[in-house]
Amino acid sequence: MSFTTQCHLMTIPLEILHHIALDLTKLTPIGPAVQLVPLMQTCSTLNARLCRKRNPNLFGAIYRHKLDSAAVERRLGRPTPMQWAAWGARAFEAMRLFRRGYIRCNEYDTKILLEALQVGVMLMLDDDGKNVRQMLLWARADVFIQRLVMMRVYEHSDENQGWPRETPLIAYALQLMWLLTSEESLLSEPPAVSAQFQQLLLPFVYCPFRYPSTPFPPNHYIVPPLLPSPMLVPTTIPTAHGRYPLYPPSLASSIELPNGQQIRLAPPPPALMAKLLYLAREEVRPLPIAPHLFRTRAEIQAAGIFTIGPVREDVEEANWSYLARPPLGTGLRTREGVRKVDADWDGVEWSARSFDSDSNDCEYPSRPEGMKFPGFEVQPPIPRWIGKAPLLDDEKSTRWDMDFFRMWAWADLDAGIARKAFEGGVYEPGTANGLWTGRLLIPVLEEQQNLASNPIHPQNGALTVDSLHGYHQVSFMRMREIHGVHGEVLPIPQLSSADEAADEDDWESVSDNEGEETEEEPFALGSLAAHDGMNNAWFAGRPRVLPPRFGQASDIVTIWVDGIADVGTYRTNTRFTGRWTGGARLGNDAPLPVKYLSRSTGEEGYPHNASTCTRCKDDEAFAQRVKTAAGHRGMELHTLLEAQRVRGRCNGIREIVILGETDPVHGAAFHHWELEGRVRPADGLFLALRRPKEAIMGTMLFWGYFVGGESLVGNWRVGGTDVMAPAWEGTFVWGRRSD
Repeated sequence: MSFTTQCHLMTIPLEILHHIALDLTKLTPIGPAVQLVPLMQTCSTLNARLCRKRNPNLFGAIYRHKLDSAAVERRLGRPTPMQWAAWGARAFEAMRLFRRGYIRCNEYDTKILLEALQVGVMLMLDDDGKNVRQMLLWARADVFIQRLVMMRVYEHSDENQGWPRETPLIAYALQLMWLLTSEESLLSEPPAVSAQFQQLLLPFVYCPFRYPSTPFPPNHYIVPPLLPSPMLVPTTIPTAHGRYPLYPPSLASSIELPNGQQIRLAPPPPALMAKLLYLAREEVRPLPIAPHLFRTRAEIQAAGIFTIGPVREDVEEANWSYLARPPLGTGLRTREGVRKVDADWDGVEWSARSFDSDSNDCEYPSRPEGMKFPGFEVQPPIPRWIGKAPLLDDEKSTRWDMDFFRMWAWADLDAGIARKAFEGGVYEPGTANGLWTGRLLIPVLEEQQNLASNPIHPQNGALTVDSLHGYHQVSFMRMREIHGVHGEVLPIPQLSSADEAADEDDWESVSDNEGEETEEEPFALGSLAAHDGMNNAWFAGRPRVLPPRFGQASDIVTIWVDGIADVGTYRTNTRFTGRWTGGARLGNDAPLPVKYLSRSTGEEGYPHNASTCTRCKDDEAFAQRVKTAAGHRGMELHTLLEAQRVRGRCNGIREIVILGETDPVHGAAFHHWELEGRVRPADGLFLALRRPKEAIMGTMLFWGYFVGGESLVGNWRVGGTDVMAPAWEGTFVWGRRSD
């Protein structure tokens, strides 16, 4: 006689059993769903009912609770429970690798590590409060990534004449290291470790002739480069460090996104993230203040001195400003200002735990006790940003939307896929508006020339900032955007294989507002042989902005370019207020989110003729395809609307021109400058020419990308030089300031 014992839990309806399992995992939000293990070990039948393969809805709900979902839904649409279950499993598998400190160097392990770094970067770009706590409090990814960078930046450098190699692994590692940076991590870093990191990153920062900051050089306004024949490649010249201009090897690789879509993404070039990591550690040490400086501008003028130069309050303001803003702000020591990501997360300990150094963890102090700055007899004040970084807000992940879509665009452009003007959110209009302050890292010209002429990396630690005699130059610039709208600016004529450029007669033959667009790229490029007028910031000549004409709206201006008269009317950016507003000159300039009209509404943008706009036609065709799919597949109406929302609406913008000048108060200290530039439509690259208001100094070119919407990072270069050859060039980082 045999007896069978049935598990009492098997008598519970499956829906209630799901709620029990889900509530059980909510007891400990940090970490994977290990709380289910005892429950699933109760009996084999219960295990089968709750396993991920047979019950993806349960695990989809679990991972949706443990990970942030707003950014995923905003950028890609709402994943299904099965897709969430697969993404959550991949995410925790990657974090488990970080937690184990998995840093091996064979080819197979490198592939696994690269996939984990890709997932880690995606988690941080999607972070609204949950992901970062999983990455830091459970996976301890910050300690892991620092060790990885320390060990593998110079990996296989012996095969590259001693120089670090640009590989996808290093690119993703530096990007993740930056995304995990906070004030606490910077302040808790011992000076010797900080100096070691800066030494590792030095080639990426001070060797722009070898390490580019953009996948496509600023020689091209149109990317992929528009060539007379598809079989041709862009012209380069040989140098000691390879071909110039720099066309770096592709860093793109495939990744499966949370919505199950398989796409190719390209991480930022290693030099771009290295500049931010380097300068963030430089900013821990404030700029020194010479003891002979006058206290205020009023004092120096009262003494009868009216020459341009800083006073004490100017240097204090430069030390008071954000440049390379830590993405995680002050860190995780307080819940103040952090939105409640979920009611079930209320019991989570938000402060970082104090770990034993032997267990690959570190302790984060709230501020540096007894912190000393080497080289200062009188210790300067702690920099303004320590302890005052912006708090996490309700839509923290929105600041990374541009960065995500730019990675997507880089991979497409690398594959030769042309993109329409500002397609896919690579640049949000209004980003450049406002006051920016920054530093230029300047090496001595002769030392940089000596380094550029030798293809071999200096031996025995000879490459240092001291050997380059590098110094910092403070810069302030107030910028504003003006937008060219479809039908109001002249697109360039279609270039044939026999045409290298559009001359003045071509422009006169182009219809102003009638007919279909012949090309998405806007007006006034230089000749392709001159590399799209790079020395003039992608203009054929110096642009001149004229005020509204009689009868025109107050938000309309006209641009004239030397040699090309009246190229079109431009809007002065009244519909795009930008992401942030600020306070007083020396007040708390932490960014305050304002309503930003972007991809998710149908009200943004400028009115324009949709019948001749190629973007609007594409949107209409896409909507029709979605409707057809909805009819065939039985898609619900909210799914159709969501697909249209994720794609975004055409805002009519075909051209973004950026103008800038130095405020009088900053010009009196650091010279008066004017700036004009453009944004490259394909990937959002910023290129501008800075001119002195008085012809006593030379011009400078600046190009780079807006990272996180708060920092503009890239390269400067002396103007008026041959863009086909290396020149005096260096790093700049500008940070957003309050108005």
